[in-house]
Amino acid sequence: MTKIKLISHNDLDGVSPALLGRLAFSDDNFDYSTVSIGRINDTVTHFIEEENDGDTALYITDISVNEEVAEKLNELVKKGQQITLIDHHISALPLAEKYDWVHVIAEDENGKKTAATSLFYDYLVRRNMLQKTALLDEYVELVRLFDTWDWFHENNLKAKRLNHLYYLIPHE
Repeated sequence: MTKIKLISHNDLDGVSPALLGRLAFSDDNFDYSTVSIGRINDTVTHFIEEENDGDTALYITDISVNEEVAEKLNELVKKGQQITLIDHHISALPLAEKYDWVHVIAEDENGKKTAATSLFYDYLVRRNMLQKTALLDEYVELVRLFDTWDWFHENNLKAKRLNHLYYLIPHE
């Protein structure tokens, strides 16, 4: 069975794909790391050089790598390894234009701002790795609302409180 590794940002929108991954994949096969923007390239390089067995499916969400690391990942893709980077930040668009395994969507087809959590949720549901539920729909939307600041415009205090809760509870 293929192992799954997720590397994501260390904010609420970055940790939430890890929560979705815990629901979608077996605990025995799923591992994740959350990192700051300043540590992403080192973390992915460490995975490539020290942890990668060539059979691990790697997901990177809510954060992007530099061109040098992207090229290393692309070499793994050429060898048949599954690598998927899912982001909503327009700063990652140059990678999406160059690599098929990079998916960047800042707004959906209706003009609604996206978040990594909503993009990863849709990805997992479309591939029948996770079933939609009303509770997950609500959670994902609250994360999206907070991360895009739409909570402020919609006066959705529940989204703001969820983010506060994230910082109050130890991350372990």
